[in-house]
Amino acid sequence: MRRIRPPAATALGLALSAAVVPPVPARTGAADAAAPGTVATGKTGGPGVRKPGAGIARTGDAAKAVLFRDGREIAGAGSSWTDFEVPAEAADHRLDVSTTRASGEWAYGVATDTSWSFRSAAAGGATPLPLLQLDYTVPVDAHNEAGPGRTHAVRLAARAQDGLAAPRGVVMRVEVSYDDGRTWSRAPLRDRGANAFEAGVKRPSGVRGDAYVTLRVGARDAAGNSVRQTVTRAYLHRG
Repeated sequence: MRRIRPPAATALGLALSAAVVPPVPARTGAADAAAPGTVATGKTGGPGVRKPGAGIARTGDAAKAVLFRDGREIAGAGSSWTDFEVPAEAADHRLDVSTTRASGEWAYGVATDTSWSFRSAAAGGATPLPLLQLDYTVPVDAHNEAGPGRTHAVRLAARAQDGLAAPRGVVMRVEVSYDDGRTWSRAPLRDRGANAFEAGVKRPSGVRGDAYVTLRVGARDAAGNSVRQTVTRAYLHRG
């Protein structure tokens, strides 16, 4: 049997805030012991942004993890920090982790949905799982707000867990919503090399004034590992 613990799905935080990187999801011996790791890190890494003066969230916040093996759901938990026991044989896995912050203390990153697809089998020692990680760099100020210009650029990068070689042949897709995910537009991407990309975010013509920006990012490498992540109300675009 293997043991898989889903990484903690984090959302975007203040610009230039410190990224908190716990131990990475890894396989130990015959079990996959996936310690919590961050999903969105870098210059916008962190657990989200609480409203000024807000205390610690106590009600309304939730997390959920579901593990699939060869397309069949085999485990689930109402937490992103749960160990999953799975057979040791090699198989294709999908790990879905979602978080919601409905308590009112959080102004941004009020929900995240992340889905990783990867192949895993038992190993003789501690080996990081091939879960692709996404890094974001968003041009926001200390209030997590982007300037009033109609367009701005968001930089993204895909990387492997610490201890694994850099992924090869990464392709990425970025979509943007200004209505909390009801409608989406695909952002043009510029390949900056080394698995880094720059997405052009453009305010829709019908959107006036300040508006929240929701991001949906997908990435896949040449080995078939993939990640798809949605961050609801990632930041504010001033009008």
